[in-house]
Amino acid sequence: MKNFIAIGNWKSFGFLCLALFAGLFIFSCSDDDDDIPPGTTASSITPYNCTSCSDVPQGLPENDNLAKGIYKGIFPSGTLAINYKNEVPNASDIGSANGVVYYKNKVITLTEYPEIIISAGRPVYTLFEGSMGDTRVQLYFSVNEDGSNPQVSDFSISDPTMPSERSISCVIFKERSNALLEAFEGNYFRSNTVVPGNPNPSVPDDTSSIPDGTTARVDPGLVHPDANATNVGSVKLVLSRAEGMWLLYKVMDGANGSVLDKGSIDDGTLISDITGKRVSYLRGDELNYSENVSSGTFFLHAERKR
Repeated sequence: MKNFIAIGNWKSFGFLCLALFAGLFIFSCSDDDDDIPPGTTASSITPYNCTSCSDVPQGLPENDNLAKGIYKGIFPSGTLAINYKNEVPNASDIGSANGVVYYKNKVITLTEYPEIIISAGRPVYTLFEGSMGDTRVQLYFSVNEDGSNPQVSDFSISDPTMPSERSISCVIFKERSNALLEAFEGNYFRSNTVVPGNPNPSVPDDTSSIPDGTTARVDPGLVHPDANATNVGSVKLVLSRAEGMWLLYKVMDGANGSVLDKGSIDDGTLISDITGKRVSYLRGDELNYSENVSSGTFFLHAERKR
């Protein structure tokens, strides 16, 4: 197995590309996962709330320290989730496994196949496959008996309408019964309009103006892209408020490949472990950030999808 990313022992925080399988995962899906437009509620002080998203983990407490459970995570162009025998509370039962990949506004159901590879001293690898129309997905999933070190390897997507993605990097974590994992998807925008002053001051200034001419809101984390902002990239992010942790893939237009970042959540602010800088504000089920650059203003806007 090759080309997998394992992020080690984040407080046993288990992430896998978020997704929801009907009857298995109580998530919502969106037809606009890769097309979140600039905000149209710049004068609102109420953050977005995903009313169809689950507020409780689907991982069973009986499976917190077993291989069985719910696994969620992200890859550069989508999210996914695997139910690995989570519905079986009796550890002696074999159970079944399945999952879902959310990719380019498609919901692709994954089915467990009997091909299993067992190596001495290594985890068991389970093959999952699925398709929707002409798009086919294949990946191997592995996890230790105690639920640690989940991995996705040999992950490929065959899509005739897009360049085929093979050996895709995917970060996967386990959802514990006391730590809900949430998936956010959104975009980066660039506007030629420069926000007067700092669009995200440490002490909010409710007299400065923002691009649409309204007054700045009390909370700087709620500044949205203006209506003329150009989409310049995409972001897929998974986080746990209970664990105070997040991880994202960023893909920018014209860039070669994706950028992986991770960090902590400090009083509603996402701070990068890699750069030490603020990445976004978390307000309700909405992520926002903006900063002035030489050509205007750079924005991040994302919303919880499941």
